[in-house]
Amino acid sequence: MNMRQWTLWLLLVVMMSAAACGPAPAPTPDNALPQTFTSSNGTLSVDYPAGWIAADRAGGFVIANSQTTLESIGTAFSSGQSAMVALLLTADVAGTLTTGGVPLGDNLTPESVLGTFAEQSSAQLGLQMSAVTTFTLNGKAAARANLSLETGEGLFVTVAVENGAFVVFTISTAVGELAQYEQTFLDIAATVSYRPPQ
Repeated sequence: MNMRQWTLWLLLVVMMSAAACGPAPAPTPDNALPQTFTSSNGTLSVDYPAGWIAADRAGGFVIANSQTTLESIGTAFSSGQSAMVALLLTADVAGTLTTGGVPLGDNLTPESVLGTFAEQSSAQLGLQMSAVTTFTLNGKAAARANLSLETGEGLFVTVAVENGAFVVFTISTAVGELAQYEQTFLDIAATVSYRPPQ
């Protein structure tokens, strides 16, 4: 799957992953992350809450708050469902991303990488996005932008990881429910680590 297809897939997950409003169960108490997921090739590791589900996806992984949610990715979520899809961009791949038709090259920051996704999503899918802001996540440079759709809410988060690579997270919930899950997903993203293949 090429970079453009991956980008579209991530954006479609956000568009299709939320629908109904209403009360949702609270996230794991105290945002505890007792489980660890390691990708099948051993390059990515992340901690996540008890009772949640993690699985490999080509180029990254997905974490969902239930098996039903995991199976619903790509369709409309019900109230209480939330998930994050992660995509690894090595420095070589990230450098080929373009913004305004110009390759990022060596201008690789979480903000520039996320800005590229924001530009593509606005142009191709008409998502409403907040401005990209930078912050630090567990000592790692990061950037974020909120997403708003009629069918749901979402969040893009890009984290700089080891060896000049980046992990782009697409987080999605039902309308009105992002605030209930946002900190849990940020806590998960803060634990991500990358180890290049040996």
